[in-house]
Amino acid sequence: MTCLRSGALVVTTLVAVLLPAACTDKQNPWCEQLSSLGDLDALTTAVSEGDGPTAQKELERFEAVAEDAPEAVHDDMVAIADTLGEVVAVGLAGADAEDTELEQRREAANQRLAAMSERTADVSAWAETECGIHLD
Repeated sequence: MTCLRSGALVVTTLVAVLLPAACTDKQNPWCEQLSSLGDLDALTTAVSEGDGPTAQKELERFEAVAEDAPEAVHDDMVAIADTLGEVVAVGLAGADAEDTELEQRREAANQRLAAMSERTADVSAWAETECGIHLD
């Protein structure tokens, strides 16, 4: 299980499966939006540097793509976006939270991350079939 010690590490771990490696010409229109999520370095960097406004902007971009997802993967993408939001919030909380509270939030985020493996696998399978996108 991924351990939530650093927001950047967890963001990277969660979205690593959503990095497109290739794309084809004949695909579902949402595939282009999914491909746009390939560069989440700005989100990872923002969380690691404590840059809340940039992290929020990048998170909103991810959430918008998730909301537009086709029915077959919509619930999975929304759940992934929700978990990503929680991870970002915990990663940015650091100095503003009491140690006990932060540790409880980290544990809750860890549990949600563990539950995301099936959802990310479903999105990956759909992307491969419908978009010709291989998600790492």
